[in-house]
Amino acid sequence: MEKLIDKGDEWEGLLKGELLKKTDGMLTRPFVIIGFSYLSGQLFAIYFGAGVAMIATMLGFCVFLSSLLVESTRCKRVIPIVLLSFISAVGIYSFSFCNCFDQVKRFIGKDAIISGTICELPYEAYGKHYYVVTADSIGNEDCAKPIKIRISSEEAIFADVYDRIKTRVRLFEPENKKGFSPKIRYASKGILMLGFLNDYENTTVTPGSERPLYYWALKCKTAMMQSIRILLPEKYASLADGILFGDKSGLDDQVKTAFTDSGIYHLFAVSGAHMAIIAQFLFLALKFLKIKKWAALGATIGIFGFMLITGFAPAVARSGIMSIIYMLGIFFNKKSDSLNSLGFAVFLLTALNPFAAGDIGFLLSVSATLGIILLSKHIEKFIFDKLKKYSKINSIIRCIISVSAVSIAAILFSLPISIFVFNKISLIAIITNILVYFSITILIICTLLASIFFFLKPFIFLAEICALIAGVSLNYITSCVDIVNKFPLATVPVNQPFVLIWFAGSLLILAIALIFYKNAHLMKAAGVLSSIILSCGILSYQLVNRNVIKLSVLDVGDGVSVILTNSKNAAVFSCGGDKFRARDYLSDFGVKNLDFMFLPGFSDNEARFAKRFSEICEPGCVILPKSKNDKEDLAVNVSNKNIHYFDSDVYVNFWGNISAKMQRKGGKVWTKIKVNDISILICPHNADAGEISSEYLTCDFVIFNKIPKNIDKIYSIYAILSENKEDYRDNLKKVLLSDKIPLTTAGDGAVQLEFKEKEKVCIRRCK
Repeated sequence: MEKLIDKGDEWEGLLKGELLKKTDGMLTRPFVIIGFSYLSGQLFAIYFGAGVAMIATMLGFCVFLSSLLVESTRCKRVIPIVLLSFISAVGIYSFSFCNCFDQVKRFIGKDAIISGTICELPYEAYGKHYYVVTADSIGNEDCAKPIKIRISSEEAIFADVYDRIKTRVRLFEPENKKGFSPKIRYASKGILMLGFLNDYENTTVTPGSERPLYYWALKCKTAMMQSIRILLPEKYASLADGILFGDKSGLDDQVKTAFTDSGIYHLFAVSGAHMAIIAQFLFLALKFLKIKKWAALGATIGIFGFMLITGFAPAVARSGIMSIIYMLGIFFNKKSDSLNSLGFAVFLLTALNPFAAGDIGFLLSVSATLGIILLSKHIEKFIFDKLKKYSKINSIIRCIISVSAVSIAAILFSLPISIFVFNKISLIAIITNILVYFSITILIICTLLASIFFFLKPFIFLAEICALIAGVSLNYITSCVDIVNKFPLATVPVNQPFVLIWFAGSLLILAIALIFYKNAHLMKAAGVLSSIILSCGILSYQLVNRNVIKLSVLDVGDGVSVILTNSKNAAVFSCGGDKFRARDYLSDFGVKNLDFMFLPGFSDNEARFAKRFSEICEPGCVILPKSKNDKEDLAVNVSNKNIHYFDSDVYVNFWGNISAKMQRKGGKVWTKIKVNDISILICPHNADAGEISSEYLTCDFVIFNKIPKNIDKIYSIYAILSENKEDYRDNLKKVLLSDKIPLTTAGDGAVQLEFKEKEKVCIRRCK
């Protein structure tokens, strides 16, 4: 990658204020200011919302006019340009948000017949089929402008990209919350609504008459992915598709979690590294023409083709634009400025798409590239200078150091975004990136060649050779991931106070070092001090939370999911509601082993996602009530070899001081957990407390989704309601009348009980 990036003295220049110096009254790098100011404005607007963005636009415009009136700021030009770029991004976002979502607001929550064109390749994930449709009519109305909708379906529809479809769907909006919500992430892809198809009989599909260039690019992508699936084993083919094309639909959650924990999940976001490898390969392969210019032009065409195949995702477009600028610089004998090229790419993409900053892949790509441009050369020089004292550096060590410097620089600059998105820090990310760097280069080139040679019958043997090399590379990469993830403290959850303290402290130290910058020693001291703060935080966290037991009632909407954790072990009681909340909770808290899964029944509120969850987490033991048709129930709900059934009662003791007993009465299963001397009762859905044994009725906490009949017979201090925001107010009154202290999820986050000492419980809210 570093060959495509001009690693001049940008960092040194930035520290000395020389990056933005003037030449003949003009800034040498105008797009650095414009692009990153515009991106900052978009990020501000996304995080604080359209309402705040509108106010900020008006205030910012006043400040901008004031800066023009002050001679000192007007002459420098930098401040007015920054202000104008910032407020333009904020204002355009605010206008676009209102304009886009106001036109779809009236359709939310309704069943409607939509008619439109399938504009992306259909795909399957999590047992459902997905279709992105550009709708030109909804209900009985023609849309003023096409509206992009992502439709999900339990059954496959026999439709291809650019086919016309007419069907009835239930329309709803993606989850909307402050900051980088799913609503904004979908909007960054142009999708404004989601829909669920529930009328298969009246769904009509008509072959499309239009066949634009993008259609043929998508068909080419489909053919290449199919060839990879033929040439490689299934488990490797999905990985190869994900790394080469960014198609994650074939990856299971275990793979995604493993790659995230090891710090190389960025491989599934086609961005700078992929584009640099492909561009450099094309450039070197075309050099046989003996004319460097034509090799650069051919590489430019190849880069554009790859951008087209991968769908012009923001991260791909950013890296593609930079690579094209570099190649065109070679063609016209002009040296490109990597930092200014990055600024231009950022400005172009954010100006064309007011929601572009909501794409996490784009932000990771920009931040990592900025880190490489500004920092990698200096890290490399620092390591060289230290090692020269001890031995002569040969070419292999020099190459390893160069790769390490690039990885460290990219990881450091993308760290804030990784923390914000993944809620964890991978302490082994640098090691893993160094281990897999060369194999990723080989994998991308060999997979690309294999998918091309596959269709050239005389050269199909070359496709098989390339596929063999790609398979060996994938085997090596997955082995590295498995090994490094076994390291203790491989990942650290960031939802702990010490991580936020470390992050804030590191930013403060860096700011002080930049303000008082005189030489490199101050920056080194800042880095060492930041590492010491992080190490102390991790150690203190481990000591304080050693053997601390936590019981969390997750905020899963309509259903109950309860997770008990002890260090790196966990037990799940009930699997109702949103499956992703339970999965994300275990991942965020670094839980590696799911020892038990207790299922009280097979209703949606108790076991809606039990099968999927058991596949993701692989519980050591599943305990569930025996059914008259247990084979059918098991096939629908759970998938695990170590399954234990019970008829009426079951008692389990685990982790030394924890017990769980379940009792079936009237077709309902009640669960009572005892931690130290604190007892927690989990009520089944639509239960009657008058039917259960008296030993279950006395507890410290009672948990339910729907209030049980005869709740007055349950003697507890607290009642935890796991329910939707719409339902909790009425139930809150009933709980208060039963002389219990109510605690509720209701969209506000999980309720967590922390058991530190005997008969002592801390109650927390866990977002």
